[in-house]
Amino acid sequence: MNANTMHLREINIQSIRRVLRCSETVSKMSLATRTGLSIATCGNVLQEMLRTGEIQEACPGESTGGRPSRQFQYNHDYAYYAAVYLRKEGSKNILYSSVANLAGHPVMTSSTEHFDIGMGDVEEILMHYCRKFPLVRSVALGIPGVVRQGTIGICDFPRLAGIPLVSHLEKQLDCPVIAENDVNLSALGNHFGRDQCQDENSVCLYYPRGGKPGAGIIVGKRLVRGYSHFAGEVSFLPQSESLEETSLQKKNVFIDAVSNTVQSLVSIINPQNIRLIGLDFTENILRRIQEKLRKEIPQEHLPMMHFDTDLHESLIEGLHHLAVDEISSGVRLINTKQEYRS
Repeated sequence: MNANTMHLREINIQSIRRVLRCSETVSKMSLATRTGLSIATCGNVLQEMLRTGEIQEACPGESTGGRPSRQFQYNHDYAYYAAVYLRKEGSKNILYSSVANLAGHPVMTSSTEHFDIGMGDVEEILMHYCRKFPLVRSVALGIPGVVRQGTIGICDFPRLAGIPLVSHLEKQLDCPVIAENDVNLSALGNHFGRDQCQDENSVCLYYPRGGKPGAGIIVGKRLVRGYSHFAGEVSFLPQSESLEETSLQKKNVFIDAVSNTVQSLVSIINPQNIRLIGLDFTENILRRIQEKLRKEIPQEHLPMMHFDTDLHESLIEGLHHLAVDEISSGVRLINTKQEYRS
């Protein structure tokens, strides 16, 4: 089989896989209609996926007078992935981890507090998961810092800075590992998750209590990282206030700092949607930020704004998106992962 034939075959498999994953059951004829592929091609791919266990045969469909059509359903327990993210929130250093199936349903979760977090802590939990769950086929990591080509740069956990975390873990675990900035993951989760934001351009802006803010930026439905993966490090904006001691008692300082950052993002990126994330956000604070922005920016250029007190759900969605993409990827005509990793 030559390279072009392999590429085309993988594209066909990916197209069929996408339909199967978002359907309860599907017939060969329905697959052909929804993918634009021939019935013969769909049949060949379905037989291969049945052989590997990636799909299962479901109960036949209702008869319309002839023989009932064979129905197929995706086996979301065909493989698992492990997800880990590190978080500094006030005085707490948290290592969250989970193992989930391809639908994102967890089979095990853990959240532990540490005095500090280093590579050994991450490696230990992942080694445990890979031994306990042989079906783990990929690992996704969320890092509160800059991640470039698998190496950690500036980071909330200094023991990880400068470490080629991805290559080290891949050798130890013998499976693909993807690492990404935590707020970038939150932006991906918000955009590509189960609720799927349809905006071309959107921003997640995270303000951890006692820490420095960060942004995850989507432009043209692609994650923006910048040439050195420094995009989104909004704490380095010249007008940014130090928020390490900011609390609700210093509400005005907090509102001014967030408003200034949002104003910069709107004037440069012009997003349709901005999601503010942090324990200090309330309806009243959001309203005051919007009032300040209306005085500085013409109404027609203002984004829709929402807030969440926690980034956990969107971050988990982002980890799920990357991990499942890694498991399902094979030879590709176009490297679609260039949006997420390098």
